[in-house]
Amino acid sequence: DDVQNDDVRTNDDVQNDDDDDTANVPNRPAFFGECLRVFAGHTAHVFSVDLSPAGNVLVTGSVDETVRLWDVLRGTCMNVLPAHSDPVTSVRFSPDGTTVCSGSYDGLVRLWSVATGACLRTFRAGPGDARKKTFGNKRVTPGGVADDAYAGYASAPPPPVGHVRFTPNGLFLLISTLDGCIRLADTRTGAVAKTFEGHKNKAFCVVSAFAAVHEISTTSHEGDDDEPKKEKSRFETYVLSGSEDGAACAWEIQSRRLVGRAGTPDAAVAGSSPEGDAAHGDAVVGVDFSAATQTLATCGLERDKTVKLWRVRRET
Repeated sequence: DDVQNDDVRTNDDVQNDDDDDTANVPNRPAFFGECLRVFAGHTAHVFSVDLSPAGNVLVTGSVDETVRLWDVLRGTCMNVLPAHSDPVTSVRFSPDGTTVCSGSYDGLVRLWSVATGACLRTFRAGPGDARKKTFGNKRVTPGGVADDAYAGYASAPPPPVGHVRFTPNGLFLLISTLDGCIRLADTRTGAVAKTFEGHKNKAFCVVSAFAAVHEISTTSHEGDDDEPKKEKSRFETYVLSGSEDGAACAWEIQSRRLVGRAGTPDAAVAGSSPEGDAAHGDAVVGVDFSAATQTLATCGLERDKTVKLWRVRRET
């Protein structure tokens, strides 16, 4: 059958729709369907959320210092965990869905049983005195910790936790803290196996991630230019993170070596610098990696307002 002209939409048609303030957006196909559930119960703003691998349990962390587990199908709260003595900044399920980890401004990381709500393990995110500190009635946001908030400490407090996630095998945690460090900690003992440094993180809850990067190595016989080069490929694991100076950073997980840094402290906003010269024009607080497409997504704060997608490819 012939395609009718009315069914054909050109790029110009799409552009005209975008430029037309009267375009009837609600009549276009919707990406989101109906709202299935509303989960209410926290007494302060909700800071972090994660769905279990099976999608049947939801975990939330809040400035009210609690972690809550929710039954997705029923829309009911399964458990309220008095998790921390300060705002909960990050919650995440383990790969098998049986455990939840939580991090907080109190400098502690805790592991919880999804089935029972029991606290399985508690350990400090970094060096320091882990006694309770309070923020009083001050509103805590992703950035800004009052200097006098730590007045009750006998020694330096542990650094606030900005983000925490399990490794793909569930045996370690990747913990980002507001002292400019990312630590890889054993979930069984809390012992820090590796520390990654080189980015700036003092004020914001900066997300970190893992990346299984496809690496290609080329070899050739010395002195024989006619011999075809041979390529070998493998996957190598890296740690990725944003940085408050507008950069995105990458470390080799085994050597802890900083191997990639996109952006400079004074990097211009996207589009005003040559390709590869700038990451973002403000703090990079979010990163995520796709193993399927070998791409990294990064996002910047209000002076930047952009999301960028980067191709990741290593040649050795």
